[in-house]
Amino acid sequence: MPMSIRKFLYEILKTINEDNNIALKETKRKEKNMHTSWKVELGKKIRALRESQELTQSEIARSCGVDSSYISKIERGVVTPRDLIHDLARYFGVPTNELYASKRTSLVAKYGRM
Repeated sequence: MPMSIRKFLYEILKTINEDNNIALKETKRKEKNMHTSWKVELGKKIRALRESQELTQSEIARSCGVDSSYISKIERGVVTPRDLIHDLARYFGVPTNELYASKRTSLVAKYGRM
């Protein structure tokens, strides 16, 4: 017995909906990865600056009024230091926008101790 038009249209719409759900999940995954990689890269820059200036996490933490474990989390990309980004930039003597720059090595070369 042939499929009814109603059932046929239902199957088409169901397939389209499933494809859209898959695409939406993929987009969300990519956005999450972009956000995560940004946090990790920012943390690496902060660690590179700290190490180039021969500072400890405790020294930075005291200056910024936070616990050293928070600085560790920032450096590992676990948290985003939205509330501290200006304090960290000021502490390292770096313009805030430089922390968002794509090249970590140039940042250390400009602002780290040689």
